Amino acid sequence: MKKESLNRVIKSPTPVTEKDGLTVFLAGPMKGAPKWQRTVPKLAEEMGISGVTFLNPYRCQRWVSWKAQVDWESAGLRLCDIALFWIPNQETEVEGRDYAQTTRMELLENLALGKRVILGIDTDIRAADYMRYKARHYGVKRIHKTLEGCLQELKEEISKA
Repeated sequence: MKKESLNRVIKSPTPVTEKDGLTVFLAGPMKGAPKWQRTVPKLAEEMGISGVTFLNPYRCQRWVSWKAQVDWESAGLRLCDIALFWIPNQETEVEGRDYAQTTRMELLENLALGKRVILGIDTDIRAADYMRYKARHYGVKRIHKTLEGCLQELKEEISKA
């Protein structure tokens, strides 16, 4: 018998129209990145995090248009309580684009909008110093080097509520 998860995951393009408890958007690169979003619910549970709805932009099996994907992500980022940005080291090359280029724009947009952001940047990310500088400018106190560090901060935020 499959164990019921302590957290809920909503994947693109499943519509998200209202929050049910604490909602965390899993923001970060998809093209060229490891599929880290898939590991978060289990890792969170192992760390004692429960009762969270994770919005995972990594699409379900069915394809959606680029516009529909962007609209889903924008709506999720607006709706969520916390945007957890994890920028892992690049796993594979992607022709014709810089790694994490969209993530960088989304990060700055959400910082400028005053969204609660948890940020982690892996060790080999180009222009990481600039992202760290801007994040601190907008009030991010800690910038993690691991996904586990991001989730530890999430756990601390939950315990304050």
